[in-house]
Amino acid sequence: MDIVKIMYLSFFLILFHGVKKCGDLNIPVQQSTQIRIINNTQHKLTYISLFSMKFPDLYPNDTSEYKALNYNYLKDDDMIYCMQGDKKLGRYIELPDSSATHYSYSLDSVSNGLLYVSSFVDKKNMNKVPPKN
Repeated sequence: MDIVKIMYLSFFLILFHGVKKCGDLNIPVQQSTQIRIINNTQHKLTYISLFSMKFPDLYPNDTSEYKALNYNYLKDDDMIYCMQGDKKLGRYIELPDSSATHYSYSLDSVSNGLLYVSSFVDKKNMNKVPPKN
């Protein structure tokens, strides 16, 4: 009878340990990277969303402030969305390199309903300490 109790106890300890380990799994999130958007188009862009994070409206040649990237690949889009007038625009974009502390997305132009975006590591701001949120 004692052997059966020991087996049950061992089983539940192993099960509990496995469940606890599953709870410790973290989805990778790049918290230290700061991102911003540069509007190099000739249009006012509204309702801007990047990685499911909202940004303010940008006039031509405006630049947003940096925001801490908070991306979860299970719930956030790797896209940029915005509106130009009554046109809805969107584009898939690549995630910043994990070693980049400051990363910029440049909205270069809008042509035939397509949004053209480039991205780069902002080397001028690489040595700045990211602000605490």
